[in-house]
Amino acid sequence: KNSLVEQLQDLRSSVVKHTCAILSYISCIIRNRMEPIMEFVIPVLSRLNCVKIQVMSESANRCMNCLLRNTRCPRRAVQKIFDMGTAKAPAVREKSLDYLTILLRHSPTDLTKRLSTVEELLKPRLTDASGPVRAAA
Repeated sequence: KNSLVEQLQDLRSSVVKHTCAILSYISCIIRNRMEPIMEFVIPVLSRLNCVKIQVMSESANRCMNCLLRNTRCPRRAVQKIFDMGTAKAPAVREKSLDYLTILLRHSPTDLTKRLSTVEELLKPRLTDASGPVRAAA
């Protein structure tokens, strides 16, 4: 897991792109057995979503989507997605809502205990200054 995280933090976009592809492929194969790795990977992928290098940010976004669809998300990783919803950058807030939607569709039982947190996250996004964020909410 440490080597995967190191490769995700690499400054070369090709390394990040291939690492994201590998993580996506692994999550398709082993599904919920990847849960322990998610705790370490999701914070790094969420930071990569903010990067201005398009190859890196798109790869991270695709990887995050794939991971959330195929693997149960640990509590700390879900909290990181909630934290993304309060970021300053509108693109990050929009992506956090997309990830939250994926979580609600694919593992709703994990979020039933946190419905008040989901509600707290969504309320300010409905009146957000950014149109895409409001649409995602």
